Amino acid sequence: AQNAEPRLRSAEQFEWLHCLENEQSNLRVACDWAQGHAASEAGLRLGGALWYFCWVRGHWGEWQKRLIALLARKDESAGAEASAGAYFAAGLLSYALGYPETARPLMEKSIARARGIAAEDSHLLAVALVYRAYFEMYHDPCSAREWCEESLSLIRASRDDLTTAVALSVKGMLTMQVADYDTARALLNESLSLFGQIGDKRLLGVVHANLGDILYEENALAPAQAHRERALTVFAEIGDKQNRALILSGLGDIALQNQDYPAARARFAEALELWEALANLESVASSLDNLGRVAREGGAFDAARSAHARALTIRVEQKNVGGMILSLHACACLATARGDSENAVRLWGALEKIRAETGSKMSASDQIEYTKYYNIAAGHLDEAAFRRLWAEGQAMSLEQA
Repeated sequence: AQNAEPRLRSAEQFEWLHCLENEQSNLRVACDWAQGHAASEAGLRLGGALWYFCWVRGHWGEWQKRLIALLARKDESAGAEASAGAYFAAGLLSYALGYPETARPLMEKSIARARGIAAEDSHLLAVALVYRAYFEMYHDPCSAREWCEESLSLIRASRDDLTTAVALSVKGMLTMQVADYDTARALLNESLSLFGQIGDKRLLGVVHANLGDILYEENALAPAQAHRERALTVFAEIGDKQNRALILSGLGDIALQNQDYPAARARFAEALELWEALANLESVASSLDNLGRVAREGGAFDAARSAHARALTIRVEQKNVGGMILSLHACACLATARGDSENAVRLWGALEKIRAETGSKMSASDQIEYTKYYNIAAGHLDEAAFRRLWAEGQAMSLEQA
């Protein structure tokens, strides 16, 4: 396992991934032996060396449990390097499983121990920092930027192309958050070149998806579609249903903007089917709202209302305030399209207050949609009526809206 670990970050990775897959039963036996014989350092080194294999091949749950069990039994004689690697692997797999509260203290212990040995070998510290930045970039972007910059400063001299590519990609995604698209594009293209040399398909697909997102925000729909189509092909090839569903939704957005309603409906419907299979309720709701938008733009108002109602019901049941705001925004646009400008203005008044209270902001595409339907509704009402309805909305709670 330790012999394979550095090769998994090179152009040999597929050969070594296949080798480790074939050795799974032996790896389990070795792990069980280490735990049963109090050979804590050997078990920690084994588990830590398998982090990339487990992440890429989806062996998240089993090895997360094994690593946490090993860490619970470790003794004081276990070296800092072995402990740091095992804490990192356990934290990474906890993030991948959707357990950030479990992952954070594990990552903090990994980084603390890795700092202790950084003078001799800073590679593990660089790896732990960049993957923590990757998983925390939306929860804590300021810290993620600091971790990413530190990782890049440590890793560039080590000739670890995979970790360098991940760090460049994460920095590009963080740069996208502040709308510096030129810098983000340069960083992502640099990472794309490295991922292509290594042959890491999943991360290659992620970078194509991110480049598509930049181009979409710049309203360059044709090149955005090309990058998203490439990402879709990659994720279909490797069987990544979650990322495939995300890309299908993005392609549906492009088709909707191009007024290609049959294509948009097909993309969103396929995404919905995947999200339902994955039991991801928030994404199911998002897909329903997307299908409602397609129906609205095609004049099928009853179908649109049904889709938005289903989406809102899911989000209310999940107590997802941000999701409720998105569904209510879609309902306001539909009300305007149906000719019910009064209810639309009430909803927008309510949503302005709720967004201010929660810190929620409109995406670029929602802002375009809002401007279109706001102007239509305002054109159907005199100024006094508009102000009265807006004030009525501002007096409503989220539940009342």
